[in-house]
Amino acid sequence: MEDWQARFAARGVAGYGMGLGVLAGALWQMRQPQLWSAATYAVLAWVALVVWVAWLWWGRKHKPSVAWSGVLAFLVGALLLFAWAGWRAHGESQERLDPALEGVDVRIVGVVDALPRVQPDGVRFRLAVQEARRVDNATAVAVPRRVDVGWYASSRFMQQPPTDALAMPPALLAGDRWEMTVRLREPHGSFNPHGFDHALWLWEQGIHATAYVRLGEAVQPPVWQQSPPWWRWDWQVERARQRMRDAILAHLAENGPGQDAAQWQRASGVVAALVTGDQRLIDAQDWEVFRTTGVAHLMAISGLHITMFAWLAMQLVGRLWRGSRRLMQWLAAPTAAVLGGVLLASTYAIFSGWGVPAQRTTLMLACWACLHLAGVRWPWHGTLLLAAVAVVVWQPLALLQAGFWLSFVAVAVLLVMAERPLPAQVQAVAQEPQAPAWWRGGQAVGQWLADLVRLQWRISLVLAPLTVWLFGQVSIVGLLANVLAIPVVTFVITPWAMLGSVLPLAWTGAAHAMQWLGVVLEWMAHWPGAMQHLPRVPWPLAAVSLGAAIALVLPAPWYWRAQAVPVLAMLWFWQPARPARGEFQLLAADVGQGSAVLVQTRQHSLLYDSGPRYGGSAGSDSNAGNRVLVPLLRALGESPDMLVLSHSDTDHAGGAADVLTAFARTQLMAPFVSPDFAAMSRPEAPAPSGCDTRVQWEWDGVQFTVLHPLPPGQRWQDWIAPASFAAALSLPWQPGQPPRHASEQATADNAQSCVLQIRAASGTVALLTGDIGHVQELDLGLRHPSGLRADFLLVPHHGSRGSSSARFIRLVRPSVAVVQAGHRNPFGHPAPEVLHRFGAENIPVWTTPICGALFWWSWQPQMVQCEREVNRRFWHPPS
Repeated sequence: MEDWQARFAARGVAGYGMGLGVLAGALWQMRQPQLWSAATYAVLAWVALVVWVAWLWWGRKHKPSVAWSGVLAFLVGALLLFAWAGWRAHGESQERLDPALEGVDVRIVGVVDALPRVQPDGVRFRLAVQEARRVDNATAVAVPRRVDVGWYASSRFMQQPPTDALAMPPALLAGDRWEMTVRLREPHGSFNPHGFDHALWLWEQGIHATAYVRLGEAVQPPVWQQSPPWWRWDWQVERARQRMRDAILAHLAENGPGQDAAQWQRASGVVAALVTGDQRLIDAQDWEVFRTTGVAHLMAISGLHITMFAWLAMQLVGRLWRGSRRLMQWLAAPTAAVLGGVLLASTYAIFSGWGVPAQRTTLMLACWACLHLAGVRWPWHGTLLLAAVAVVVWQPLALLQAGFWLSFVAVAVLLVMAERPLPAQVQAVAQEPQAPAWWRGGQAVGQWLADLVRLQWRISLVLAPLTVWLFGQVSIVGLLANVLAIPVVTFVITPWAMLGSVLPLAWTGAAHAMQWLGVVLEWMAHWPGAMQHLPRVPWPLAAVSLGAAIALVLPAPWYWRAQAVPVLAMLWFWQPARPARGEFQLLAADVGQGSAVLVQTRQHSLLYDSGPRYGGSAGSDSNAGNRVLVPLLRALGESPDMLVLSHSDTDHAGGAADVLTAFARTQLMAPFVSPDFAAMSRPEAPAPSGCDTRVQWEWDGVQFTVLHPLPPGQRWQDWIAPASFAAALSLPWQPGQPPRHASEQATADNAQSCVLQIRAASGTVALLTGDIGHVQELDLGLRHPSGLRADFLLVPHHGSRGSSSARFIRLVRPSVAVVQAGHRNPFGHPAPEVLHRFGAENIPVWTTPICGALFWWSWQPQMVQCEREVNRRFWHPPS
C-alpha cells in the first residue's frame, strides 16, 4: 500500500512539475534575443524525451522519489517546450523579407484573407501572397506569405473630386484575389521602454512585411481576378464576417435616432464588434473610457463572451436532445450538451476572427470538457494548469499577452470562490419550502448581486498587481463600473447583438442599451481619481504583491490577511531610481522622424520637444504624444515640470497638445509667440514662457541655460545688412523680412530653435540643439568660442546636411552624438556627409532607428544604452 501511495504521489508531483516546466520553458524561449539553430532544438527535444523515458523505466523497478520526480519532470517539460517554441519560431523566421526587396516594385498576386480596415485616406488589408515577381526584370521572388498592405487614395482625390476609378481604393472584400504592384518594406516600429511592440503584434499574425500599393501612369494598375472558391472555408468565414459587419452598421445607420448621431455611431461600432470581433470599429475615445472604468474586457469578444455562449449552447442542446428518445439512446443528453456547447462555442470563436483570446478560451473549454466526459474530478488548480499548458503548447506566444495572465488569475479566483460553501442564510432560504415564490426569487436575485459584488472586489484586488505591472494603472471605479456593466453587457447587449443575426431589430435594441451604458461609463470615467497611473513595477514586486492580494481574498484569519496589506501597499509607493543630486540622465525616445528627449534630475524632469504628428494629414489625431510619450512618461512615473519646444515644426511639436493635456501642471516654454501654442497650456500650469538667452535656471544642482536664440532686438537679423548678409550666406529669404513660402518659413523656424545646455555639478554637459543650421552654429561659435564643449550632443536637424559643420563639431567635441530620425525616412537623415564629419573626429554617432530609445547618464558620459539591444527578442527584425 505504501509503495502504491508513493507512486501515486510521485505521478501527481511529476504532473504538476511537468506543467510548470512547460510554462517555464516557453517563457525561457520568449526571452531569447536570437533563435538557436533548428538542429539544436531537435537535439534538446530528443535529450529530454530520452531522459524522461529512462526515468520512467527506472521508476518501474525502484521506489520513485517524489521530490526528484517533480524536479526531473519540470526540467523535461521546460526543455521540451523550449525546443518546441524555438523550432516553431525558427520556421516562422524563414518568412522574413529579403532586404534586397525593400524599396523595390514587386507585382504580386494574393488573396485578401482578413477583414479590410477602412481609413479616411484609404484601406489596409492583409494579403495572402500566392505569386510575386519583380517589376524591373520580371523574375519570380520569394516574399513573406502574408503582407500587411496599404492602398491609399491618390493625392488628387484628397484635394478634389476623383478623376479616375483608382483615385480612391475600391471596396475590398475578404477572399477576393487581386494582382497589384506594391513596394515592400520590413516591419520596423518604434522601440521604447514599456512601449507597444509592433514587431511582436505582426509576428503573432504571421506578417513579416508591410507594403503600399503603387499607383500612377507608369505603373500597371491593380486588377481584380476572382472571388474565393467555395471550398476555402476560412476565406468564406472572413467574407461572412465582413458582410455581417456591414449589415449591422448599415442597419443601425438607417434606424438611428435623430439626435446624438456621433454617440449612436460609436454605440453601433461596439455592437458590431461584439458580433464580429472587429475591435477596430470601437472608437478610440470609447476605448479610453472602457480602460478608465475597467470594463474593456467586456467590449471585445473575450473569454467571458465565448464562455457565456458555450453555457447557453449547452442549455439549448441539452433541452433539445432530451426531446428525442432515439437521440438519448444513442448518446446521453449531458454528454451531447457538453459536446454541442463546446462545438458551437468554437464556431463562434472562429467567426469572431479566431484571435488568441478566442483560441485560449476554446482550449480551456476543451480541457474542461475532456475531464468532465472522462469522469475525472481534478482540483481546480490542476484543471487550470492543464488548460494553461494546452494554450501554451498551441501558441507559445500567448505567454506574452496580458490577457493570458489576467484571464487565468481571474478564473482562479472564480474557482476558489466556487468551492466555498453557501452562506447559512442562503441555505436556510433554499430549504424553506413554505416561503412564497416571490420571496425566494427576490432573495435569489439579491444573493446573486451580493455574490457579484463579492466576486468583483476580489477579482479587482487580485488583478491590481498585474494591471500595475502590465499597464501601469489601476481603475478606482472599476468595481462599481463592472457591477453595472457585467449584467448589462452579458444579459442584454451581447445576446441582443447576436439575436440580430436572425432578427435585425435586435441590433437597434442592443445599440440603445450600449448608448445608455456608454453615457454612464463616460460619466464615471470623468470622476476625480477614476484612474490612477502608477510606475510600471518590476516583475518580482508584482509577483510578491500578487501573492499578498491572493492572501487577502483567501478564507484565513484576519490577522494573517492584515500582514499582506503593507506588502500590497508597496505598489502605490514604489518609484524608479533617480539620479543623485547634481546629476541628470537623458532618455532620447524613439519617435520616428522627430525629436523628443526626457531630462531627469533628482526631483524634476523636463521634456525637450514632443515628437511628430503621424498619419500624414493635418487633422490626424495620431502623434508621438498620445502614442509614445504619454504612455512612456506614465510608465516611468514622470509628470514633466516643463515642456520645451525647440520650434514649431510638427516633427518637434506634433505631440505637445496631448502631453500638456495628460500632464496638466507642465509648464510650456517655446521660442515663438503663438496664441495656438499658448492655448495648449492648462490653467493649472505656470504661464507659458519664451525661450531665449535670458533664460536659465537650476534644478537639484543641475544648471539649465538657453544658448539660442537671442532675445528680440538683439538677433543678427535686426542689425546686419539684410541683402549683403543673405547673399554671403546664400539664405533662401531676406533677413528682417517675413518668409514668402512654406519652405522659407520652415527654414526661419529652424533658425530660431531653442538650444538648451544642461550642466551637471561635476561639469558633464549635454547640448540639445533643435533644428539649427550652419548659420546658427556659426553664431553659437562666435558667442561661445570656448563654452560649447559637451559630452552629449543631440545632432542638429536630425543629421541634415545643412547642419553639423566640421567647425561646430570640433567646438563641441562630444563623447556621444545622437541622431533622432525615422527608419528609411524620405529626407535621408542622417546624411552620409554628416556621419563622415563625425567619423573624421572619431566621435561615435548613435541613431534611434538602429538603437531605439537611448539612455545616457551624466555620471557615465562615455556609456550609452540602447533599448533595442537591451530588450531585443528573436521576433525583432535586424537593426
